[in-house]
Amino acid sequence: MELGYLVLGPDYFFGDAVPNHEPGRDRDAWLIVAWKLAIDAFPTWLDAVKAKYGAEKKYCAVGYCFGAPFVMDLCAAGSVVAGALAHPAFLDESHFEKLEGPLLLSCAEEDHTFPHAERRRAEDIMVSRKCTYYFQVFSGVKHGFAVRCDPDIETERYCFGAPFVMDLCAAGSVVAGALAHPAFLNESHFEKLEGPLLLSCPEEDHTFPHAERRRAEDIMVSRKCTYYFQVFSGVKHGFAVRGDPGIETERWAKEESARGIKEWFDRFTA
Repeated sequence: MELGYLVLGPDYFFGDAVPNHEPGRDRDAWLIVAWKLAIDAFPTWLDAVKAKYGAEKKYCAVGYCFGAPFVMDLCAAGSVVAGALAHPAFLDESHFEKLEGPLLLSCAEEDHTFPHAERRRAEDIMVSRKCTYYFQVFSGVKHGFAVRCDPDIETERYCFGAPFVMDLCAAGSVVAGALAHPAFLNESHFEKLEGPLLLSCPEEDHTFPHAERRRAEDIMVSRKCTYYFQVFSGVKHGFAVRGDPGIETERWAKEESARGIKEWFDRFTA
């Protein structure tokens, strides 16, 4: 309850989680059994939770890897007010085509369970359906980072000013850079990038369109840059400074962008 939430979680694996296995056990065979047990158990578990704590309460759901499809089903059914996924697995296009509730996706830049192409296809579907979503994409980490990161490994300006920040990062003049709804950038800025960079972007921005944002990410992935993308649905260019505090979506995106930039700088100045 430290952050104001009562956190509950089912034991999908009924005590038979992978770390308890003997070396050499057939993981594929185990997964078939585990998946069937989880599918059968989860709906009744949620019903029991609501029976105990009240159906009128506001429920959220977060799924790590194996749990992602269950959260997507809850969002599609309207059983929760918001969902979140971390390095998700076992998703397909139909999950995003049925999505109704707000969704956060916290992803590694490279993940065998949710590859680059699938992540981008998911975003395309959510954009076309005007879903409420928020992407986090982290460089330098892999599948499992949100729960199994190694604590000993450190990794696990606005608009008009973007090119100047990129030049400072390229020259090594700053320890970290951040851009919000950037403008006047081209591929060469990302090909020269050296320092850590955060990009806080709306899903649609005439100064940094969808295709350009994706090309920038491709370049940073290929160059193994240290970066962090925030992508907010429901806001437009200028949200980080001109967001209307009277509109909840704009206020939250503006505040979350500022919080993300502050924490990004904290990481490299501590």
